[in-house]
Amino acid sequence: MPKTKSFQLFLTAAVFLSIQAAAHAVVGTAGGSVPVGTTSTSSMLGVYGSVSIGTSYTGTAGPTNGAIIQGNVGVGTTSPSNALDIYSGGIHVGNGTPSNTSNALYAVSGSLYWNGSSVGSVSGWSSSGNNYTTGSLTIGTSTAGTTAGRVYFTASGQSGTWGTIYGASETGYPLYVLAGTSHDLALGANNAEYMRILGSGNTGYVGIMTTTPTYPMDVNGTAKATSWSGCSDARWKKDIEPLKDSLKKVEQLQGVTFLWRQAEFPGRNFTKGRQVGLIAQDVEKVVPEVVSTDSSGYKSIEYGKLSPLLIEAVKDLKKILDGLVASADGVNERFSKRIDPAIEARAKEIAMLRDMIEQQRRDFEAYKKAHP
Repeated sequence: MPKTKSFQLFLTAAVFLSIQAAAHAVVGTAGGSVPVGTTSTSSMLGVYGSVSIGTSYTGTAGPTNGAIIQGNVGVGTTSPSNALDIYSGGIHVGNGTPSNTSNALYAVSGSLYWNGSSVGSVSGWSSSGNNYTTGSLTIGTSTAGTTAGRVYFTASGQSGTWGTIYGASETGYPLYVLAGTSHDLALGANNAEYMRILGSGNTGYVGIMTTTPTYPMDVNGTAKATSWSGCSDARWKKDIEPLKDSLKKVEQLQGVTFLWRQAEFPGRNFTKGRQVGLIAQDVEKVVPEVVSTDSSGYKSIEYGKLSPLLIEAVKDLKKILDGLVASADGVNERFSKRIDPAIEARAKEIAMLRDMIEQQRRDFEAYKKAHP
């Protein structure tokens, strides 16, 4: 039986080993090893420095003490179909657990796992640059002091949780989002904010197209709905009193047309074109109940609340018209039988007046129907 000689081949920066594609090379048989860039190695192949593998990568320096590989890498398989293809094995990142745990995907320090169970929860992340990762993440596990199905966000240097996203298993809703104590919740698109829910001050106030809502629902612009319904049940009200002098109050209101000062108040999203309305300061002097003033001193009118006033004003006007009609009818009845041409002429005038009054009454009835 022929003897087999073992040997070691030392390669330095000045020495190159070239093996033709058609040739065969057996490296490390009988305990041999190949050190590259050093004089010794404990492995079959030891490289002191970086490695570049691939026809397009050999001219590019690899990372310090690292490697760059052009093709796929297979671990536990001879036919990798992905950049990294691990067959019948796991990935372990961290300083605990595995010594296998089967097909594991691991992380340990901040939880995660897979075949060793858990799957979820990362706490105490670090932050750098624009990667704001300080906080905790929990998905489908109670690890890290949270309940199953939550994602928590905590800003660096802040106490408590800034925000939480709950899953359906915990709240019964497909998505349930909460901002932390004393923090606002903002929503937007295209790198711009369009909606905010206040977490301090006027807590719970919702602003659309404004970051500082001063009402429970504050829309900075035009809102559209199929219908608006206001609470009006008698069981919610007390000290109920009928409106008085409604007609006199309506007579003091002045309707106007106007243009919004859009250029001077671009942030208000005012509607373009000529508008019809009232002046809040004028209305406040007559019907203060329908005018409100925000924290900046600007006034608004609840136009819907003017409807009861208009209804009572029409009713007051109807009483006046009914009295005039009754008076005209009485006069006509007393003098209709007289033959005196002058009286007959007066009766015709009264009849004409009655017709005019009746026409006015019909006009007001039509107005009332058009403006319920």
